Amino acid sequence: MAALQIDSLCKRHGDVDILKNVSLEVRDGEFLTLLGPSGCGKSTTLFSIAGLETPTSGRITLGSVRLFDRDENIELAPEARNCGLVFQSYALWPHMTVRENVAYPLRLRGVRKAVLDQKVDDALGLVEMLPLAQRYPHELSGGQQQRVALARTLVYEPTLLLLDEPLSNLDSTLRLRARGWLRELQRRLRITTVYVTHDQDEALSLSDRIAVMSAGRIVQIGTPRDIYQAPRNPFVADFVGHSNLLSCTVESVGAAGARTVRLADGQLLRAETGTVAQGSAAQIAIRADHVEIVDTNDTLPNVIRGNVLQRDFLGTHMEYLVAIGGAEVRVRAVREIQADSVWLHLPQDRCMLFDAPAVPA
Repeated sequence: MAALQIDSLCKRHGDVDILKNVSLEVRDGEFLTLLGPSGCGKSTTLFSIAGLETPTSGRITLGSVRLFDRDENIELAPEARNCGLVFQSYALWPHMTVRENVAYPLRLRGVRKAVLDQKVDDALGLVEMLPLAQRYPHELSGGQQQRVALARTLVYEPTLLLLDEPLSNLDSTLRLRARGWLRELQRRLRITTVYVTHDQDEALSLSDRIAVMSAGRIVQIGTPRDIYQAPRNPFVADFVGHSNLLSCTVESVGAAGARTVRLADGQLLRAETGTVAQGSAAQIAIRADHVEIVDTNDTLPNVIRGNVLQRDFLGTHMEYLVAIGGAEVRVRAVREIQADSVWLHLPQDRCMLFDAPAVPA
């Protein structure tokens, strides 16, 4: 069952198209993440759901309630949508205590004091902040402020939870902890959630499904495993998992469909996946942790030579930048390599072949 349905949503600012026919279905109880770089339209989509942005066209439906329909001239006010929105900045009132901040939306709704007090206690208990109820925001850590912001949103029992990069202001250690308790809380409450981030690790670890956005469009929707293992195009392959991209030309197509491609420097590779036609320009995508540094090219297929441009020590491993076929390839390895020229093994079942991106006119 679809808890949230978005159909052909468009948003235009002047001459700029911010959203281009965005359509999306979020299932009941699902944790769906809008993932993409800055300016791709993910926050605009979230704010359109919340009623803080007015789309140019399209429809938004929550359950059986039409929140927005340009054709029918329907646009519910934000407070009438029963959506809970947590901002990146948390937006806590500095002059109010934790308890007063969480109680604020209930006071606006005219909830009786006895009911209000119980709901506030319940919400603070959910996020483990009840012992700090009398503190002010400036007396809390970033992680604690985030929990208060979430409690303030959950206290009025919204149908839909909307989160706009809520972990981005936390340091790396707190972010990892917050990621865990946020996912556990969402699963426990089974609240339908739309989460916005540019952080691929957050998206992969938190989500039931991910919608990858680029330039105002959704370019792929799938489970975290599907998005990572079977990206639809070079953008998704690079943005989710940081793939190396090598421009090439398809030389031949084997009986089983594997393609032999020629890199810009003339070296040959084979790729098992892809449907690019013989003679066509293409791109190979392969992740840094799938490339191996080997001692020789005699015993393995798909071995090519490159020149080491840079070496980085990253604690648990080394990362090398290697020039190959007119491109730069990142390679991760446990061992340290001193040679300036290396052999690289690119397993053909790890080489993802795509059509070359269109050149803008």
